[in-house]
Amino acid sequence: MRCKKCDYPLWNLRTGQCPECGAPFKPSEYEFSPGSVRFGCPHCEHDHPGTSETGHPEPPQFDCAGCGRTVHVDQMIVRPTRGADETHLLGSMPWLRRRTRGLFKGFFGTVGWALAHPVRLINAVPKNSPVGEALVFALLIALLATFGGGCLSWTMIGIGGSVFFRGAGVFLPFAPGLFGAGQLVLITMGWMLGLLVLWPVLTHAMLRLTGGCRYSIDRTIQAVSYSAGANLLAAVPCLGPYLGGIWWMVSAILMVKAGQRVSGWRATLAVLALPVLLALGGGALFGIGVSMMTAAGFLGGPGGGWNPRTAQTWMINNNIISSSWSTGGTGPAHVIEMVPGTTAITGTWGGARVAAGGQPFCHPGTKTVPADIPVGDMNLKDFLAAPSSAQFKAAAQVLDDLPANMVAHRFGDFVFTYHGAAVNSMDAQLWTVVMLPDPTVNGSPAAGDPVHIGANDYTISEITFGELAEALKQQNIYRATIGLPPLPDLTTVTHDKPAVAPPKKE
Repeated sequence: MRCKKCDYPLWNLRTGQCPECGAPFKPSEYEFSPGSVRFGCPHCEHDHPGTSETGHPEPPQFDCAGCGRTVHVDQMIVRPTRGADETHLLGSMPWLRRRTRGLFKGFFGTVGWALAHPVRLINAVPKNSPVGEALVFALLIALLATFGGGCLSWTMIGIGGSVFFRGAGVFLPFAPGLFGAGQLVLITMGWMLGLLVLWPVLTHAMLRLTGGCRYSIDRTIQAVSYSAGANLLAAVPCLGPYLGGIWWMVSAILMVKAGQRVSGWRATLAVLALPVLLALGGGALFGIGVSMMTAAGFLGGPGGGWNPRTAQTWMINNNIISSSWSTGGTGPAHVIEMVPGTTAITGTWGGARVAAGGQPFCHPGTKTVPADIPVGDMNLKDFLAAPSSAQFKAAAQVLDDLPANMVAHRFGDFVFTYHGAAVNSMDAQLWTVVMLPDPTVNGSPAAGDPVHIGANDYTISEITFGELAEALKQQNIYRATIGLPPLPDLTTVTHDKPAVAPPKKE
């Protein structure tokens, strides 16, 4: 039992005032494990056991068994039971009592203490409590914070972004493209390694370097892990990650200070060491990442990469590859299966999986418009305005009309060449999609007109139409080495004439 203001021990005191700082206190303000402390009469010092759930005498006011005078629990002298470690006395820590109180109460009770009473929380954790208990709690917080602050935030950004970009003809991928199960697993692993392991280790090292600390690293792990309860605020989409992170750091500082009995400035320096290093190194890491992505062709480097001209192709390519991770590497039978809009519609029609919505697939700068793109018995413009039942029927008709040996099909200004390939292979040489304006609407391209090629490793390259023939020749040589049929002249691939594999020689 320690002063809530200065952390001074309050055992064996006859007054209700802290002798260190003068702050008033009452025994009823503290909770103990039942039977772990004794309550002495202020008149005769006769001890009475604390038998209630909070470790106090029942009732709180009674006649002393020694002298017969009426006493109240707040007048009594609180002493530890002989042989009891002080850290075992504060037995009300919700998470450690979840087996009797219930998981829900134990979890959210600890979250509440981490937010509002961090010093009380660490004082209620026995020093020899297994650090595994603390790490499990922190991991649950990490999972919830990752899902809420990450998945939901990116999904909201993706939905809003798809509305914003659609007017420019840009296909913005969102779940699962932006934030699939694989990304969630990787981020969770990062949480576990960086925050649940590295942070308390660095914090403890800083305490040792700046003057030492009273207890082992286990106590530091307990403080950092249980203070993670404040980071549950990060589960609030968009704004939560910022508020949760700041609150977590504040709670961690207070809990390290109280848990290791160090000064406030040393606790602050130790806890903030890792966040400061990350902040200082973030710019350098970002620069390195941009350089690597540029070299790989993501951001307009040697291979063309992402730029305002290739943005639409990059996003379409990204969405096709990302969606294939959930289908074992198989791309959609036709891109109509994954046409998204402001509200994705998922259902079945004739056994076909259909996701319908609004993406024009018309590259900026071409003459192609949604009304030029056939979808069954209607065009894409009418398709997007049609009720879901009509969309499903039209999409299913497109799928039913596909030839069995198809190697490429056109939709708008894009020719899709992934059929038969392992779309999630991260193969930098294998084409997924080619932006080549619809010749039916735009006529034959000029030699200097741009052509954008999306590869299986998410990269985009930009060449001219005059260079396409040689690039296609090299692509077919490579396709032959991995057992794929050749692609024809892509200008011959139209909406009503998809490319098919040539008959196998007997």
